[in-house]
Amino acid sequence: MTAKIFWAILVGDMTLQDLLKPIGIKSAKHLAEKTGLSKQAAHALWTGKYLPGRKSAISISDATELPLGLLLALGQDGDP
Repeated sequence: MTAKIFWAILVGDMTLQDLLKPIGIKSAKHLAEKTGLSKQAAHALWTGKYLPGRKSAISISDATELPLGLLLALGQDGDP
């Protein structure tokens, strides 16, 4: 099993909000403040309009200490 498949199975149908709320990020505004992302980008990620790409996932990972692979696995299924 590759790491990509592992993270996809672990994340399942979780959203970015599902990952961030338990660690204290409760809104798109707070996400923008904590990560340095623009308010527009943070809102699009928060609402699920867009999934984190590499650059935004790195910003979120650095700010929250969530594993990068976990963030990049959002929206993927566990099928190889």
